[in-house]
Amino acid sequence: MNKLLVALFAIFLASAPALAQDARTVRVERIARALGFEQYLTDIQAAHLASIKGQTSDLFLSLKNMGLPDDYLKAMEFKSEQIFLKATKAWDPKEASRIYAEGLLDILSDEDLVEAEKFVQSPEGKRIHRAIANSEANMVSYIQAKMDGVLKVEFDALLQEMKASAQRSARVFP
Repeated sequence: MNKLLVALFAIFLASAPALAQDARTVRVERIARALGFEQYLTDIQAAHLASIKGQTSDLFLSLKNMGLPDDYLKAMEFKSEQIFLKATKAWDPKEASRIYAEGLLDILSDEDLVEAEKFVQSPEGKRIHRAIANSEANMVSYIQAKMDGVLKVEFDALLQEMKASAQRSARVFP
């Protein structure tokens, strides 16, 4: 049973849609579909985009409150969002799944794959998969909330420091 749980957890992180259609690859594809890994990665990518958009908006609102011109801020906010969007979209969930699956095919035996496929399709496997997915979602939400809170506090402190520094510089270099 421990071997099955290890295989389930490892395979949860994989999908192999673009690999050659041999029996092992087909089996990994079925397991990955049953576990919904590609959708999981797509959801992570979307969550990162939403988080970045919120953080960028908060940052530029703080800058606006410091008195910077609206037209300048709107242009810079748009450019910042484009940079973050480009970075987040730099990786593809399908390709990430394929790369991970290639590694699994090198590690797991035919027997491991057969056992894992049977397990993920069983009622017990589906129940365990739901439990893992729910626990993982809670963990990711916790991590994101903690990071967002720290980033807000730290960026607000940085902006105040920048404002004070700019005011000191204005007195020295009128």
